[in-house]
Amino acid sequence: MEIIKIDPKNPDQKLIEKAIRILRRGGLVIYPTDTVYGLGCDPLNENAVRRVYEVKERRDKPLPILVSDIKAAKNIAYVDSVAEKVMKHFWPGPLTIVLKAKPI
Repeated sequence: MEIIKIDPKNPDQKLIEKAIRILRRGGLVIYPTDTVYGLGCDPLNENAVRRVYEVKERRDKPLPILVSDIKAAKNIAYVDSVAEKVMKHFWPGPLTIVLKAKPI
């Protein structure tokens, strides 16, 4: 395990790139959210997702996927017109929307 600390007020691009490489290799990262720390991985990497389930010791509860914008949400989930309207109004911002996942 390696600990990489990135200052959110002054992020070092080299450290961000290193974290991206870790994610692309199937590694896990811990990151701050508005309320707690999250445990994340590449959601399209089946082995990485399996590792998150193992670390969290949770088998049945689905994992959230964070997206950067509406287009990214539409790539992985079914977004109806109401959800899209809410996204357009509140994003970017601290809003969680639960959607049905598309098959990957």
